[in-house]
Amino acid sequence: IFSGHIRTLAEQLDPNHQKLRIQKVCQRECPWPSAQAELRLINAYKTPRDKVACVQRCIRIIQNLIRLASNSAAGADDTIPILIYVIVKANPPNLLSIMQYVQDLYSSRFTDEESYYWTMFVSGVKFIHEMI
Repeated sequence: IFSGHIRTLAEQLDPNHQKLRIQKVCQRECPWPSAQAELRLINAYKTPRDKVACVQRCIRIIQNLIRLASNSAAGADDTIPILIYVIVKANPPNLLSIMQYVQDLYSSRFTDEESYYWTMFVSGVKFIHEMI
């Protein structure tokens, strides 16, 4: 059901969507294909740690592209809207199950960095869940 919701959003979502507010300077790399490609690999990984590492790589790709586009550090305010867009366009299968799997089996062992990236990812997915 959630994957279908994301598919519907993907048809109407663009970087100028009013709920995303992605900065114009950051839109040069749109649709962020390398970040999408990384996120699409999440199901290929078996362990929760590897799935978290996949999310970290996806977000780092986004942050590197933001730094290149704007010549400044990429904060969460810049990263999360692009991450939401990437999640919607990539639409990895079993997303909610993956999140639950990681939360149940690995969240107590997160490093600070893993926790930071995972929190951004979960926030993005929850935002998508509530988008109409």
